[in-house]
Amino acid sequence: MRRVAGSWIAMALLAAALFAGMGACVRMAVVHLPESEVVFFRNFFSLLMLLPLLIGRGVPLSTPRFPLHLFRAATGLAAMYLYFHALARLPLADALLLNYTSPLFVALSAVIWLKEPSTAARFWALLLGLAGILLVFHPSSHIASLAGLAGLGSGVLAGIALTAVKQLSDDEPSIRIVVWFALLASIISAVPMAMQFVRPDARQWLWLLATGAPRRFAERVQGRTFAVRAEAADAFAERLGAGGTIIGAFSIPGKYLSSYLCTCNAARNSA
Repeated sequence: MRRVAGSWIAMALLAAALFAGMGACVRMAVVHLPESEVVFFRNFFSLLMLLPLLIGRGVPLSTPRFPLHLFRAATGLAAMYLYFHALARLPLADALLLNYTSPLFVALSAVIWLKEPSTAARFWALLLGLAGILLVFHPSSHIASLAGLAGLGSGVLAGIALTAVKQLSDDEPSIRIVVWFALLASIISAVPMAMQFVRPDARQWLWLLATGAPRRFAERVQGRTFAVRAEAADAFAERLGAGGTIIGAFSIPGKYLSSYLCTCNAARNSA
C-alpha cells in the first residue's frame, strides 16, 4: 500500500510541475497573441504529439462514452478560456492559485455526481477551502476583479472536467482520454481562433509549441495517477488541495508561492 501511495504522489507531483511550467509558457504567449489563438494552438499541437502515441500503442479512437468525452471537452475548454483570461490579467501566482481551487469542486462533484461518501474529513476540507477563497477575495485584494472571478470560474469548471476524467478512467485508457480532449478542443476552439488570428513570429511560435508539450505529458502522467490511486491518495488530495487556498492566503511568501502551487496542483490533478 505504501509503495502504491508513494507512486501516486510522485506521479502527481511530476504532473504538477509540468502544469506549472505550462502556465508560465501561456503567460508569455498571451502577451502578444489573442487568448483564443493560444487556446487553439495549445490543443492542436498537443493533438499532433498524441496521435502517434495512440497509433503506436494500437489503441482505437472509437469509444462507447462519446457523450462523456464531449462533456469533459466542453467544461475543460471553458475552464481553459477562463484560465488564460486570468493569466493575461493577473500576476502568475494569483492566476495559478485561483485555478488550483479545483480540488474543492472535484470533491464536491464526486459527492453529488459520483455518489462518493461524504466523510467528515472531506466536509472539513471543503469548509476550509471555501473559507480560503473568501479570504483571497477580500475587498482590498486586486484578485477581487473580473479577472479574478474568471480564474475562480476556471477552477470550478476544471473541477467538473476532472470529475468526468475520473469517471472515464474507470474503463478508458488514459491515452484515449487525452486524445479525445485534444481533438474536440481543437475543433471547437478553431472557430474563435479564425476570427481573431494574428500571425505569430518565430519566438511566439516557440511559446505556442511550449504551451502544448508540458500539458500533454502532464495529462499522461495524470492518467497514470488514476490507475494507481489508493485510498491514501484520496485523503492526501482532499487535505492538500482543499486546504491550500487558506494556507497560501496567510503564510506563503510571494517568491515561494509558485513552488507551493506545484504541490497543490498534485491534488488538483488527482482528487
